[in-house]
Amino acid sequence: MSYRRHAELDFETDVVIGDITLFANWTAVPVITITSQPTAITDVTAGSIKGNLSVAASVTQDASLTYQWYSNTTNSNTGGAAISDATSASFTIPTTLTEGTFYYFCEVHATGGASSVRSNVATVNVKTATSFEVLFIITPNIYPNPFNGLIHLAGTDGCKLHIINAAGAIVHTQMITNHDETINLEHLPSGVYVFRFEKDGNVLTVRVVKN
Repeated sequence: MSYRRHAELDFETDVVIGDITLFANWTAVPVITITSQPTAITDVTAGSIKGNLSVAASVTQDASLTYQWYSNTTNSNTGGAAISDATSASFTIPTTLTEGTFYYFCEVHATGGASSVRSNVATVNVKTATSFEVLFIITPNIYPNPFNGLIHLAGTDGCKLHIINAAGAIVHTQMITNHDETINLEHLPSGVYVFRFEKDGNVLTVRVVKN
């Protein structure tokens, strides 16, 4: 830091009147912003666990971002245990999880001395498969996935189907009456959907993508 001082003397009052101008040379520290948080709650079934958690982040000063995912025993992003090799923006939910509730979050770092930022907590609920769900685990029943307009359901007869979009809204509901059912969903926009099957008090959810 450097400075320049300019002063004048008032001869009537003997008071120095002046100003000081400061000059500073400094480098801005990068700032990390998480622009997309991981899904808050994910429900999966033991034995057929699929899916991943992900974050998106930006940083100033053209710094480079790195990621580290953590697991925790409580619904908190304080503390936690770093997960080995979980160092990208996306984290695959472990397929070996057993029944219970699991908590994950991501810590984002950047070069240039930036302060790291932790994401919100993502909760993964793992339940035990019922006999109804085991049938679906063993037998492929929704195809193709991803699909374009027509999608085929095999072995889902007797189920009530709800199709839910990424915003959580139900966009289609119908009873499945045939063992092999074909549904025309050309009217739905491209995106990720959850097919929720209900039968005899049991529920099965399947993630489906429309191109």
